[in-house]
Amino acid sequence: MAGDATGDLLWYLLPSGIEIALADRSGRSALYDMLGPYLLPHYVPLPGHVEGRPVWRIDVRRVPNVVAPGGAEGLPYQAEPGPAGHASRIVPAGGARFRMYEADAAIAARLDPVARSIAIEAAEDVSDDRLVQTVYATTRIVLLASLADRGGRVLHAGAVGVGDMALVIVGEKGSGKTTLVTALLAEGAAYVASDRLFAWREGEATFVAGWPCTYRLDPAGLPLVFEGESLEGVQELMDRHGDDPQYHYAGKFRFPPGDFLQSARLQVRRLPVPPRLRLAAIVELCAEDDGGYRIEASRRPERDAGDLLARHTVRYDLPPGFGAGTPGAGAISEPLKPDSVRVLRLHGRANPRLMARELLTHVQAGAADTSA
Repeated sequence: MAGDATGDLLWYLLPSGIEIALADRSGRSALYDMLGPYLLPHYVPLPGHVEGRPVWRIDVRRVPNVVAPGGAEGLPYQAEPGPAGHASRIVPAGGARFRMYEADAAIAARLDPVARSIAIEAAEDVSDDRLVQTVYATTRIVLLASLADRGGRVLHAGAVGVGDMALVIVGEKGSGKTTLVTALLAEGAAYVASDRLFAWREGEATFVAGWPCTYRLDPAGLPLVFEGESLEGVQELMDRHGDDPQYHYAGKFRFPPGDFLQSARLQVRRLPVPPRLRLAAIVELCAEDDGGYRIEASRRPERDAGDLLARHTVRYDLPPGFGAGTPGAGAISEPLKPDSVRVLRLHGRANPRLMARELLTHVQAGAADTSA
């Protein structure tokens, strides 16, 4: 992937309608290419700035020594583990401008919400993989902050696209969300998210968008989902990176989602502008495992549907000066529109492809009922 006409900037449109302009000053020409498989499934690439849209600038540089916390510019933030069951968070030291540091101070990101700028500094010996993770993580902060003013939340959920609508999958950790997402993709749905999801309201509609991160796969479950060229492609991807610790997490493989989709010969959706989908249905995974499965379809009252999503909300603290506060604190601020969301409770764990096929039939039937 190349930059713009000057070879300087890459432009992306985020789901909230904000643009980011990424400038690689690191001297590593591979950075843009490595970012693509993380960003392109979620953000729309642009040829340049569109007049009237707000822009955040992200500059990436390599430096001999990363300034330690407490430097003259900005105020230090230290990445610390969040409460049990929550992702890591950034803990503020006060003020609207701040720096985010890796624990060993080898990478620092200085964020300024007033100037809408992010300056990322990495030591010369920091790997490109690690630097790429920092870059796409800062785009999540920008998106999260821009959605907080709209009651935005981060859900511990997966999602796929069915036409111009989204099917969201919620369930407890280990309930099979990623396996079901993968099976839905194999049945022709489009990738939105495997583990984290942005959700927010605009008017009476609820919209969702993917959270850039790795796609995590349990090798043991792949034959239940893939066959033929798709299975061979994913197996080849795992073989290629089998000895690289960057591609392993908690007994699973983790890949940039774009690389995974390409290897599995899966549909790569053409993103709408802005890149978001309206929520059409929620699949709630239940714990029973009796060798079969059944799907219980209903339309939840608006408050029940909102509470269901609120139970799977992840807390991410925002720094002062970013958005309206802390997304994920308490219930979703506004209920979902009555009768707009179908809830499908999936009991049991049978053949993932069969379950995915029947779920898509339910969603398509619901969409037809709504449009009739």
